[in-house]
Amino acid sequence: MHCDLGRAAASEAFHRAALDAGRESGGHDLQLVALTNLAGRLLDSAGPDDLRYAEIDALVAEADALALAHAQEMTLPHILVTQGAALLARGRLDEAQAAFTRWRAVLDAYPDKSSLPHAAAVLARLHCARGDVASARLALAEGIGMALQLGARTRAAALHLQASRLEEELGCFAPALEHHKQFHALREASAVDTAQRRAAMLAVRIETARALHEAAAQRQRATELAARNDQLAEAAYIDPLTGLANRRRLDEQLTLLHAAARAAGTPLVLALLDVDHFKQVNDRCSHAVGDRVLATLARLIAQQVRAGDLCARYGGEEFVIALPALPVDTAAQVLERLRLRVATEPWSALHPGLKVTVSVGWADITPAPCTGQGLAQADERLYAAKAAGRNRVVGPEPAVSVAMAAR
Repeated sequence: MHCDLGRAAASEAFHRAALDAGRESGGHDLQLVALTNLAGRLLDSAGPDDLRYAEIDALVAEADALALAHAQEMTLPHILVTQGAALLARGRLDEAQAAFTRWRAVLDAYPDKSSLPHAAAVLARLHCARGDVASARLALAEGIGMALQLGARTRAAALHLQASRLEEELGCFAPALEHHKQFHALREASAVDTAQRRAAMLAVRIETARALHEAAAQRQRATELAARNDQLAEAAYIDPLTGLANRRRLDEQLTLLHAAARAAGTPLVLALLDVDHFKQVNDRCSHAVGDRVLATLARLIAQQVRAGDLCARYGGEEFVIALPALPVDTAAQVLERLRLRVATEPWSALHPGLKVTVSVGWADITPAPCTGQGLAQADERLYAAKAAGRNRVVGPEPAVSVAMAAR
């Protein structure tokens, strides 16, 4: 279509793309068509002594060998026409004649005559170069007849114009005029075809642009939907007030961590943390201040533990911290640092005179048969910390317990 519309560069680019695709596909028929078309397109734009002839010869040789190797004789006539035309363009008349002799033998053996109109134009020039005008006329007549039979009006018009010029050069003006009339008639008909091709190309471009736009919009919608789903999925596992894991995530992740610790034989320290006298914070300072206390506490917890540790809001003012694969002594130190950090936080910035402390109970739950039993052990020690005066960390015997005067 680009070739018919005179867009040589675009036509050549598409033929090269077609050849690449044909070679990648491994289809011999596709490669042959692409090789022949590209060689022909290069030949159309090649001038005398053009460097393109080297590429044309290589393409023709590849196509010739491929056609013979895979018995693709029906493609061979087109290859031979291109070969003959390339040889004629460089003045190698005998070689061109040999190519067309071979072409005729192949053409006569198969019913496909689609190469004949193109061959006729080249043969007429070859016969004229050899001084054989009669053969040139016969070639053009045969080509015109076949072009019309195939419905190739543009090719038929070109052959009529070539015949008209030949007759004019010979001084035969009557046949020259008749060929010229036929040329104009076919050219007018071809103009309609060209307009239809242009309209078809425009329609294809519009439809392609619409399809690409719709595909891009669908991809964008899919991306946004996936992101929204991810956000919803994440929200289902996050406590909205503190930003820590919620009870749902705690139950799922703690089960996995416990199974991994038992399989590896490594400790899994589980701590329960409770805000001391939290009801008084709500009653004296307001529930809004209480919420800010919980959010601040969640931040302090996250700062004191590792990125891979599990921190969750267990319910109300209670939090759970899971420290996988950390020695129990080290885990106890982490929890004690956290207790001290909470106690020294400037809580009065949230409300004048406000002080907040926490009590912590912890256990290595790896030996426990289930997470529920491990949580129960940590809860017992949290109760012991509360009973001992609060603001302290209590672990397994010998108890790790540090008391502060503040209660």
